[in-house]
Amino acid sequence: MNIIISEVCLKDPAIAGKKAAMLATLDAAGFNVPPFFVIASEALISGLIDGELQQAIAAAVAGISGREQHVAVRSSSVEEDGIETSFAGQFESFLDVPQEEICEYAMKVSASAQSDHINAYRESTGQAGPVDAPAVMVQRMVNASTAGVAFAADPV
Repeated sequence: MNIIISEVCLKDPAIAGKKAAMLATLDAAGFNVPPFFVIASEALISGLIDGELQQAIAAAVAGISGREQHVAVRSSSVEEDGIETSFAGQFESFLDVPQEEICEYAMKVSASAQSDHINAYRESTGQAGPVDAPAVMVQRMVNASTAGVAFAADPV
């Protein structure tokens, strides 16, 4: 499965990654979550996106973007947002991406798993081996007037 849209798969962090699973759960609970879909990590491992996947991405974008043609392209890794590790800000994220450039930016997000700073973070947190490539979440772009992050506990 290359494009993940089903509620069941989106809520499974082993398939869609933790970020997408949490957003799908919040959306199902009635919170106002901008629409999104996920490109499975397996679809991006080869470093190439074939014509069939490009068509599936175009169809999925049409389903989430409405009149807005730009999206956010973000990671959704199984290893992100965990109790012991977070990877916050480690994987690449891209905002305001035009529809015709989604495939290019999805590959950049996937490739960011092999960056030196991610490998250093893994070593500093006692994790062995390279990180798996993340699934990639494509989400309707929201031009926010304000934004922020809140922690319920000391993140360090």
